[in-house]
Order: sequence, then C-alpha cells, then structure tokens
Amino acid sequence: MSTAKASQAENSADVQLNIGHLEDEGTTVPESSEKVGPEASTEISQKGWFRRGESKTQQNNTKDGDSDDEEEARKKKEAEGQTFGNYLRILSHGSTYDRIFQIVGTIAAMGAGAAFPLMVIPFGEMSTTITDYQTPGSTISDDRFRSEIDRLCLFFVYLFIGKFIAGYIAMACFRTAGINVSAKIRLKYLASLFAQPIAYFDTHGADMPATGPQASGAPETYSQFGSVDSGSSGSVILAITSSSNTIQLGISEKLGLFIQFTAMLIASFIVAFTTNWELTLITALILPITAIIYGVTVPMDIQLEKKVVAAYTQAATVAEESLGTIRTINAFNAQPRITKKYTKFLQNAKKIGVKKCPLISIQFSAAFFVIYAGFGLCFWWGIRMLQRHKLPGGVGDIFSVFFAVLIAVMSFAQIAPPIANMSKAAGAAHGLFQVIDSSVELVKERAAGRKLDGDGGENKTWTPQLEFKSVDFAYPSRKEAQILSGLSVIFEAGKTTAIVGSSGSGKSTIVGLLERWYEPDNPEPVPNEKDEGNSAHGSDLPGGRIYVDGDIDIKTLNREWWRTKIGLVQQEPVLFNDTIYQNVCYGLLGSPWENAPEDEKRNLVKEACIEAGAGEFIDQLPDGYDTRVGEQGVRLSGGQKQRIAIARSIIKKPPILILDEATSAIDPRSERIVQAALDKVSKSRTTIMIAHRLSTVRKADKIVVMGKGNIIEQGTHEELLAIEDGAYRTLVEGQRLLVEAKGGEDIALEDLDDGLATADLDRVVTTKSALSTGKGGTNTEELNEQQKKVAGMGVVRCVGLMLWEQRSHWILFTLAFASAICGGAVYPAQAVLFGEFAAAFTKVGDMDELVRTGNFWALMFFVVACGVLVCYSILGWTFTRLQHHLTTEYRLEYFQSVLRQPISYFDKEGNATGTLTSRLNSDPNALQEFIGMNMGMLSLAVASVISCAVLGLAVGWKLALVCLFSAFPIIFIATFFRVRIEIQFEKATAAVFENSSQFAAEAVGAYRTVTSLTLEKSIENRYKVLLENHVKDAWRRTRWAMILFSGSESVTLLCMALSFWYGGRLISWGEYTVAKFFIVYVALVQGGEAAGQWLAFTPNMAQAVASARRILGLREPEAPKDAPPKSPVPLGDSTGGCEVEFKNVRFKYPSRDTPVFRNLSLKIEKGQFAAFVGASGCGKTTTISLLERFYDVDDGKILIDGQDIKDLDIVEYRQIVSLVSQEPVLYHGTLLDNVRLGVPEDTPLNQVEEACKAAYIHDFISSLPEGYNTMCGNKGVGLSGGQKQRVAIARALIRNPKLLLLDEATSSLDTTSEKIVQEAFENAREGRTMIAVAHRLSTIQKADVIFVFDEGRIVEKGDHQTLIRKKGVYYQMCQAQALDK
Repeated sequence: MSTAKASQAENSADVQLNIGHLEDEGTTVPESSEKVGPEASTEISQKGWFRRGESKTQQNNTKDGDSDDEEEARKKKEAEGQTFGNYLRILSHGSTYDRIFQIVGTIAAMGAGAAFPLMVIPFGEMSTTITDYQTPGSTISDDRFRSEIDRLCLFFVYLFIGKFIAGYIAMACFRTAGINVSAKIRLKYLASLFAQPIAYFDTHGADMPATGPQASGAPETYSQFGSVDSGSSGSVILAITSSSNTIQLGISEKLGLFIQFTAMLIASFIVAFTTNWELTLITALILPITAIIYGVTVPMDIQLEKKVVAAYTQAATVAEESLGTIRTINAFNAQPRITKKYTKFLQNAKKIGVKKCPLISIQFSAAFFVIYAGFGLCFWWGIRMLQRHKLPGGVGDIFSVFFAVLIAVMSFAQIAPPIANMSKAAGAAHGLFQVIDSSVELVKERAAGRKLDGDGGENKTWTPQLEFKSVDFAYPSRKEAQILSGLSVIFEAGKTTAIVGSSGSGKSTIVGLLERWYEPDNPEPVPNEKDEGNSAHGSDLPGGRIYVDGDIDIKTLNREWWRTKIGLVQQEPVLFNDTIYQNVCYGLLGSPWENAPEDEKRNLVKEACIEAGAGEFIDQLPDGYDTRVGEQGVRLSGGQKQRIAIARSIIKKPPILILDEATSAIDPRSERIVQAALDKVSKSRTTIMIAHRLSTVRKADKIVVMGKGNIIEQGTHEELLAIEDGAYRTLVEGQRLLVEAKGGEDIALEDLDDGLATADLDRVVTTKSALSTGKGGTNTEELNEQQKKVAGMGVVRCVGLMLWEQRSHWILFTLAFASAICGGAVYPAQAVLFGEFAAAFTKVGDMDELVRTGNFWALMFFVVACGVLVCYSILGWTFTRLQHHLTTEYRLEYFQSVLRQPISYFDKEGNATGTLTSRLNSDPNALQEFIGMNMGMLSLAVASVISCAVLGLAVGWKLALVCLFSAFPIIFIATFFRVRIEIQFEKATAAVFENSSQFAAEAVGAYRTVTSLTLEKSIENRYKVLLENHVKDAWRRTRWAMILFSGSESVTLLCMALSFWYGGRLISWGEYTVAKFFIVYVALVQGGEAAGQWLAFTPNMAQAVASARRILGLREPEAPKDAPPKSPVPLGDSTGGCEVEFKNVRFKYPSRDTPVFRNLSLKIEKGQFAAFVGASGCGKTTTISLLERFYDVDDGKILIDGQDIKDLDIVEYRQIVSLVSQEPVLYHGTLLDNVRLGVPEDTPLNQVEEACKAAYIHDFISSLPEGYNTMCGNKGVGLSGGQKQRVAIARALIRNPKLLLLDEATSSLDTTSEKIVQEAFENAREGRTMIAVAHRLSTIQKADVIFVFDEGRIVEKGDHQTLIRKKGVYYQMCQAQALDK
C-alpha cells in the first residue's frame, strides 16, 4: 500500500509565445581615478569608494547604521506583505491559453490527489472481507469470496486509470503554463532592464533589486566595492537564471503539487472521519507531533545549511579567483597561501556541517518513531473500540482509518516544500517586478524626442557641431565628487578634437554625456519650453546643457536616433559571441543600410574592416569573416578586437565619431595603420579623440587638455608645445623619444632625417594563431596516463578505494552500516506485525483472545518504533558526520590537484575557469551525496529489499514469486523513477533556459556597447526566439518523462490489485492464511515501494563514479610532492642579477600548427635592463611565459646563470623571479595581503611599506581610512587601473627578485602615472636583471639592450641610440610614436 510520497511531473507544451517588446535606454560606467599621491588618495576617500565595513570608523556611524537597519526592516516587511500579491501577479502574465491550462490542471490535480485516499476504502473492505472469510464458522462461500475480491480489485484498476490520466493532465498543464509565463517574465525583465538609465546600475551595482546581496550569496564586501559592470551582469545572471527558474518552478509543477497534496489531505480526513471519527481523532495525533518535530528541526537545519553553503561559496570564490589567475598564482608560488585560505573556508563549512548531526538524527528518527508508534496507538485503540462494539467494520476500519491518517500526515509533510517554492517564487518576482515597473515611464521617455534632417534622419552629409556650455556633472552614485565643473567646449563640425589629460580628469565622462548615458546636472531653465530648440543663439542659450548645431539641446532629441549618429570605439572593445561579419554588421543598425541585401552588407563589412586595418588578418583565418570570435572575443588578440570594433563603428558612416583610447591595445605598427585609417575616416565627420598616447593626437585640429573637470589648455599641437611649462608640453616631454646625435647632443627623434622608406614589421597570421591566446603546455602525457589508469575503474572499485582511503573513520562506518542493516530489517518486521495483527481478527468469536493478541501485536509496533528511533538516529548522525568529513578532504585534495596542473591544462577547451570552479563544487558534492547520508539510504534500501524478499519467499513462496517478478520490480522501479524525476526537475528547469540565460547575461555585461549600437530591439528579438525554441525543446524533452512520472505515481494501485487478486485466490484455495497473505503482501508491495523511495534519493551512480574518476585522475601517485630538486638555484649574492640565455629555442603551442620560435637565440647579461619589442603576435610575451616556466621549450635550452631552466626546482626558481603583467591581478582581501602574496605572511610591515614607496603607492594607501588593511574588493574593483598596477609592482619588488619580468607593465597608466612608475622601475633595476615587454617605446628607451622581434626571431639588437641610427625596423616603430617639437 502506498504511503503517498511526494510527486511531481516535469511538463511543458509546445505553445507559441506571444511576448511584447519593451524599449530601453543606455548606461555607462564612470571612469576611475589613477591620480598619484595624497591628492588622489583624498579624492577617492571622499568619493566613498572604500567603505568602512569593519573599521573603527563604523563606531561613529552607529546612528546611521541603526536607521539603515530600520529601513532594511521596513523594506523587508513591505516585501513580505506583497508576497501573495506578487504570486498572483506572476500568474497574471499568462495568456488566455495559459489560464485554461491552469484551470484544467487544477481540476486534474484535485482528482489525482483524491485517488490515494479513495484507495483506502476498497483496501479496508478487502481486509475485512479476508478476515471475515477466514473467521471460523464463516458463511461466505469460496465463489462469493472470489467475486468480492474481483469486484474490489477492479476499484484499484479504475483508480489507477483515473490517477494516471489526471496526473498526466495536471502536470502537463501546469508545466506548460509555467514555462510560458516564466519565458514572458524573463523577456519582459530583460527588456525593462535595457530601459534603465546607467544611474540604476551605479546606484545598485552588485545589489540590483532583481536579486539583492543575500540572494546572490556574495560576501558583503563585494557589494561595497562592486563596480557598475562587476555587479550588473552577475546580478542579471542570477535574475534570469536562478530567480526566473525559481519563479517557473513555483508556478508550474510546485503549484500542481500544492493543489494535489492539499486535495489529498482533505480527502484523507474525509475518508477517515467517514469511516470512524473517534479512531481518526486518536490516530491523527501523529500529525501535530510530526509537525512539531519538523517545525523545530527544519528551520534550524536550514539556518545551518545556509551557513555551510555560504562557507562553500566563499571557498568557490577563492577557487574562481585563483584558477582565473593561475599564472599569477604560479609566478608567485602562492599555491600554499591560496590553499590555506581555501582550507579555512572548508574547515568552517565542516565545523558547521557537523553541528547538523544531532538535528538530522532527531529529524530522521523521531518522525519515523512517531509513525510506527502511531501504528501501535491506532491498533491498540481500535481493539478497545472493538470491545465496546464501536468498530462495525472490524480490522478493515482500523486499516482504513490508519492509512487514511498516514496519507494525510505524508501529504501534510509534502505540502510544505511546494509552499516554500511558491513563496520563493513570489520573493524572487518582487525584485524583477521592481525593474519592470520602473521601466514603464522610461519606455515612454525613450520614444519621445525629435529626429533631425528628414523623416528618418538619414542625411549622410550632416556634420554637426557640438557644444558643452557650462556643464556640471557628478555621477549619481558619488554626488559628493564633482567630475565636471562648468565645462564649456566646442567640438567643431567636420573637425577632429582631441582630449588629453590625466586619468580622472573627466575625459571619458564627456563620452557618457554625449551618448546620453547621463544628463548634465542643474541645467538652467529654458525661457520658453515650447520654443526649446529654436531659442536664442550663443551667449543667450541657457547653461548646463549640451547643444548640437548651435541651439538644439540634445536632450530634446530622440535618444535612440541620436545614438545611431554616433560611432563609438571604447578602450576595452566588446565583441559578442558571434562571427566577425555579424559583429561588424551590428554597426549598421539604425543606418540606411540596416535592411540592405546580404551581398551589399558583406561588401560594406569588408570595406570597413579594410579601412580599420583588420582585413589582412581576417582574410588569413580559416573561415574568414564567418569566423566565430568566442565569448567576449576571447579567440582574438586585443589589437584584433580593437580593429573589429573600429570597423563596427565606421561602417554606418556616422556624422559623429568618438574614439575613447581606440588604439591603446595595438602595437606601434598596427597603431600607425589604424591611426591612418582613423585620420582618413575622420575627415568628413565631427571626431572626438580621447588618448593617452599623444602621438595619436598630434594631427588633431584642436587638442583640449583637461584637469579636474575643466579645460586647462586648448589649441593645436604646435600652439600647445609653444607654451612654456604648459600642461600639454609636460605630457609630451614624458613620452618623448630621444636619440644622441654624433656630437653628443640629445635631439628629438623627429628632427632626424626620415629618409629610410618603410621597414615592415608585419605579423604573419597562421590559420590558428589568430584564434589562439597561447594554448599549450607540458606534462600532458603524464596526465593522460594517470587518467587512463582510473578510467577503467568501475563503481565497486571506485567506492572501495575511497572507503579504504577513509579507513581512519572505521568506527563511524561500522556504526553507520550496522544501523542501516538494522533499519532495513524494520520492513520485514512491520510485515510480520501487520499479518499477525490482521490474523487476530479471525478470532472474533473469542473476544478475550482477540484483545490479548491484538494488544500484544500493537505493543510490538511500539517496540519496533523504539528500534527505529535508535537505528535511524545512529544512521542519521554517523552518515551526516561522515559526509562532512569526506567532502572536506576530497574538496581540498581536488583543489590542490587542480592547482598543481601545468598551465597547458587550463588552456584546454573544457577547462575554463567557470567549468573548473563548477567541478570543484559539483564533483565533491556528487561524492558527498553518494558516500555520505545517501549511502545510508542505499544501504537501508538494499537491506530492505533483501530482507523483504527472503521473508516473502520463506513465508509464502507462490505469492512472493508473483510479487517479486511482477509487482515488486514494477513498484520498485516506478517509485525510483518517480522520486528521481522529482529531484531532476529543478536541474531540468535550469537546463531548458541555460543558453538563453547566457545570451542575456552577455548582452547585459556589454550594456554600454549594446546601447551605443542601439542593439536593444535586436537583443530582445533574438532572446525571444531563443525562449520560444526553449519552450518547444522543454516539451520535447519532458513529454515522455511526464508519462513515465504519472505512470510511476499510479502503478502501485495496479500492483496492489494484482497482489490482492492472486492472494485472494490462494486464500480461497486454502493455501494461505490471513497472516501469511498480509506478511507477504506488506513485505513485497509496501517494502518494495519504501525501498524504491530510499534508493531514489541516492545520486546518479554514473555521475558519482565520473566525479570520482576526475578527482583520482588528477593525482600524481608516481611523482611525490616533496621530491628533491634536481639542481637547486644557488641562492648566493643576488646583487648581480641573473644571466639569461635562449639557446636555439624551438617552441610551439600544441594547439597551433606553426611554431612561435624556430631557432631563437639571445643573451642578456647579469644586471642588464633588456627590452623586447615588436608587432603583436611576434613572440614577446611567449618569452615571458617560458622564463616563468609556464611552458617548456620543445627543443633547445633556456639557461639561467648557465643552468638549464628545466633542471632547476621550479619552486626555488620562481622565488628569485617576479612578474608584473599587463593586466594586474589583485585578490579579495586587504592591500597588505595582496602585497605579501609572494612572501611569508609574517613579513614585517616596514618591508611592505618600503616596497610600496618604491612603487609610488605608499602615500595613496596611507591616506585611506584603513590604510594597508583596506579591503580592495573582488579583483581590486575598488582601485583604479593605475593603482592596481602599482600595487602589483610593489608585490613584485618586495620579493627582491634577481630577475624582474615586466609584460606591458605600464600600458594602463596615463602619462603622469607612467612617468612615476617608470622611475620606480629605473630605481628597481639596481642589483637585478630586468626584462620588459613594451609597446610604448618611450618606456624602454633607456634599456641597456633592445631586442626587436619579428615572426619569432630577432631582427635587430642594440640600445636605443644604436637602433635609431640603423634606421631599420625599430626606427620605423619609433616614427609611429614620435612627437614633433
């Protein structure tokens, strides 16, 4: 007989989505400050970028904190009050068809829920009929008995058919409606999000209303330091995936289950009270006691589980940070430091998890104790009622009442999870609805505004003039920090205006205002609003506004139309995961060629790419313009992405072109080509250039020098150079390239004869090099051998090996398995007690004997309940403790194994940071579920199956065989699949929308690019198509699962009918007694269902074994971790530095066909400052990777002080090497922790301060409220690029390296910061060898030796002056960056 465990069905329908589109408006991110010294420090402190989270300063803000707490409490209360309203509002998003599905599903769910309680009626009658027939002196004939059994068995068949059909319809309807409604909300949310102004992201950052900080699970510090982009895309991922999946689950199968279990609860009590109200009241005591048990233990368990998950989340954050920056971790030998940090969070999770042992023990054992004790109470009270002649139905009434109440208890327990899911759905919707509601007016606002020059605004010859008039501006999130102060500047029509100045001066803010991501502060009122746009000219125009064509305020223009007139190239180009052709084609949106034929579009794309200097490398790609660029353009180099972004901006021939550091990521030669292209395309349009490299702006018609939010100087290049001690001249001097003339006089490079033609330094792009970022590595063969070794391990061997490894916990394992075996014996014991109790009612003629026997077996139920209490208590406690011990050990081992892998392992396609981080969590989880508590369930199930089968065969082999080969396997398998399908529902829901969610997250992550290209409608349309396809896919994937689910939920009724029918025949033939029949029936039918339920909760065994193989496959059993170094580096006097020599080096990345180096040879003497220069892709950075031992050479040698680098102990070697990379990596923690990354944690503070002073970052850190204890945020988001770079330099210098490697270490710095950092490097070169890779040649002109690379070989070598006089390749590179006097 079924105990009515929870049931769900994963259903959907192939229903077309009809989702309307909303509009949007754009956003941007404020530029960060890179000022140097106390001034910058004070400014940033005032801006509030460094919160005081745990500081002593917080004590002074207690009052404000209290008010914040009150506000949070008020908002929480308000949100809770809207829960029910939000839930109804979710359902209101459904179409008419969806509402029909929901109504039909409700009726069907009520019918499906009532089936099991109704089954109790024929079950009770069947029990009474059997006992009456077996009672001595019974007048029931054999034929009449068999006829009655047949009639009652048909009721089970009818109920099976009804429940199967009703269950299928209910789950299909709710699944269909749920998926449709969820899809509509997803699309509406995304459209509403794109309608938000950038201020929304500034204000909310990582704490967007869609999820909130608690929902995201992110540490509080993340939200404090979350920048605009760092928070928004992550929150959108959560909103569109987690929150939307929660909503879908809460309105589909969970709603159906709520209705079904509610109907089951009501029907059960109706049946029970109708049968016997008194016995029902007594038996129903199970319900409140069970409710109390769960009511006390579940909330405590949830709280502890939240803490465990939070600790694992922190560990996952550490893993993601470290794996995403594995080169930095390796370069600084930081594996032990990171492992210690990771272990700390794991131990914290283990400590909290172990506290769950008594809770799980009580919850698991007490609930079953109450149920089994309820058996005894019900049967004992039933006997008493029989004595008083208040039980006309005999044993049938007792069984009917008890099982009806038991079903009610089970259904009551199963109502709670759907309610929780529905509540979560309403809570998740609250944040989404906030975004949707706030967009209504914004959509109207976006549609408003004028379009100039014709109906479509398509006049190709329009060349507007732009004017900022007394514009003030501060970012909404930092109102106290004024960025622009009364800025007045004119960008003349058809001319190029360059904006230069230090970082933080307001240059990029101008871009945000022109793109209308922001609006100026405090605009002066217009005298006559009706005539705005036709108001007075010149000085009569109100200030605080931006004008186009003299008197038209851009705020009065249609925002989307205005953006189509601007071509924007940003410093960090964003490409979408599509083809090169499609990425460039996005630039045609809003242009006259938006709907042009495909051939014409392809010609336009090709022309734009050639103009941008991208045509050459694209033509050499295997798929040409149809090459996919990968996520965020990862398959292309920075320069290649930049050129495609330029092509995308100029393809629509915009009248306004804005170049925000458009050539910053390009090497000198490429920069010269692209700059020439930009100069060409700028001639016919109003162009605004923002640049740090002053060589790119020398030809501008006007140069504007900004400082502190206003104009310091403006004029042409020559005019500004003529100003003595001028700001622009100072910037130029910082980037000037000098050469010593024959007479010893230093003159500017530009004054030399430019007689040499052109020495090309082309990058030869192979078919794969352009799509590679340096994949390859070492130790692949060893890794494969280890993986092959474990690949053949089966389930038994894998589990056996891991159990053997955990033999130190043998006492816990012994107790656990012993309790599982004893617990498994409960089901055969229960079968014996049921049979004997039922048999007692055949003695109805001797009431005293019936009472005595009945009371005895009722008491035995209580004895069994006590045994259950003890066994299940031990089982719950031991396996819970074991799972937390095991998961901690294997998580840590797995993490250490991954960190040990060579860099080539992380370069492989399937080993991206996100994938590895996910595996580090999911693989140990799979083992935890298998070896932990669920192994107890499995052991319990196996013990139950074996003991029930043995008992059934021993007592009555005929009925046992029928059950074993028909009913038992069907019930067992059906129950297993039913619960497994339940468990898989949430995963399936997430999987259905996975691709569309990733697409949405990518789109929001590129918010500024999307809005600048007016891609919103295109994004919405693509997202809509993806959602529609997912809805169809959901139906195809789940329709068979629904049939299986509904059948598995109902088939128990059919098997019960078979057992009763055949058992009735055996009883009528005199072969079975009542006791024998019920013993076999309960053992094999009920026992089979219960065992199936236990087994179903165990994880997918194949998944667990696959996880075990991955963990074991990363071990290195043949290579001891503490193996002695082959030839340790002598750590003697380090004042002289290292001698570095490349000797006939050959190297290629395994993923490429073409070698990077064919026969590279070079030598750097001790203490020299060497520089590597050349075009992108010529092998400069590869030399740094080889020197850091990220990869090993294929042939030849790299010698350090005469020793082959391969023979050196890698850990000892890296202790004398420090690396400063192009993109500095900082880790979540204090600034002190980050500087100490590569040195012992107890390094004195004075050494840290000395290193920071040498890197010119000490004054800035000291000015912060918390000084060196300031949290720098995730990936250093609380710092500007220049500040992060200087912290990274300090981190390198504190190690006092013999070899200092600088890979584009100053590329992200403005001229002032670069000059200071360059001085730091020049001071740091004493006593060490320094190798610098650079594109800015001004930073390496003082190098002792410069190596010029081309196609993986050295084409020139010498110091700056020598190479200039050669007038070769290096000379041409310098010409590209030269500045005239």
